[in-house]
Amino acid sequence: MRRNLQKLLFLLGIAVFIWGCGTSESPDTQDDSTLAEGFDIVESADNDIFYQVPAPEDLFQFVSHGQLAFSDATLNPIENSAKYIDSKSKELNFGIYSADLAYTASFNKYQLAVKYIESLQKLSDEIGISAAFDDALLKRVENIFNNPDTLLDVTNTTYSNFVRYLERADREKTLALISVGGWIESLYIVTHLVEDFEESSVTVQLIADQKLAFENLISYLKKYEADKQIASVLSSLQAVNGVFQSLKIEKLQTKEGNRSFGKNKFIVGGVEKIVMTKEQFEQLKTELAKIRNSITANFNS
Repeated sequence: MRRNLQKLLFLLGIAVFIWGCGTSESPDTQDDSTLAEGFDIVESADNDIFYQVPAPEDLFQFVSHGQLAFSDATLNPIENSAKYIDSKSKELNFGIYSADLAYTASFNKYQLAVKYIESLQKLSDEIGISAAFDDALLKRVENIFNNPDTLLDVTNTTYSNFVRYLERADREKTLALISVGGWIESLYIVTHLVEDFEESSVTVQLIADQKLAFENLISYLKKYEADKQIASVLSSLQAVNGVFQSLKIEKLQTKEGNRSFGKNKFIVGGVEKIVMTKEQFEQLKTELAKIRNSITANFNS
């Protein structure tokens, strides 16, 4: 099962993120019976279950080649890392900082990226996963400025190391919280980089396609919904789920088996497209910001 997760660490061609969110409401007050409503588990033909947990660098590699600019205003300030007290806040914000690292690395912000790596190293020690920072990885971090081309590769390796370590150490609950934090931050950043909504834009389609990655992430979280921390995260994601559930899927029909679709492109047999309106985009952006800010400002819970 854990190997299945490892193999599917990609985000349908885009994103994000490992990661989720906290609320001010006490986990003890959550109604676990209502948390799973509306979320589906993805199963293969042989009834094995796969959890497609997205990785941040996939989304940001795409964004860095597009028309979206870098903005450090979307990042969680590094100085906040010392303010998180409880394990849940540290794990969620570990995911947040992992996404921030992927974002800065995708835009070749070397000095800032190294600072985020250092913050992740410190947080990893506090949540008991510092062993993922092996000597070889630390050596590569030290040499980033001598070989800048390795920045993205080091970022990807850092994330992969943590995923493998958590799986082997049976720390799936920690991985779940980190994954939610990363996913939320990644999509939070991208939605805030879109200044003028255009339904036909590649970036908007990228965001709409997160519906599938989100459903897989929720399926993974549902495995551990008996845990109060995971339950509270699932509860806080209900508003985001509502937006994704409202997106329509449009089937693009073909004529006589195949037809032209765009410059030098053809559709064979028909495909499906997830459609997002401006109203749905704004609603998703608002809900993501609420969740993300509740995580990054959660200094005392």
